[in-house]
Amino acid sequence: MGTTAVVDCMDLEVIEREGSARLAGDELSTGERLSIDGRTGNIFLGRIPTVARAAAPELA
Repeated sequence: MGTTAVVDCMDLEVIEREGSARLAGDELSTGERLSIDGRTGNIFLGRIPTVARAAAPELA
């Protein structure tokens, strides 16, 4: 489908009515960055540098 998604992350707790979230017990602030590894599904607190790769050719 061309879209990366991470589902069922047990360490990420989002409490919408309170406007708060926690990752592995660490409180997250509004605007705080998370890094998501779409291959493994791991979510990390903070920004992890990435390296751009060439896109795979589309199948006809």
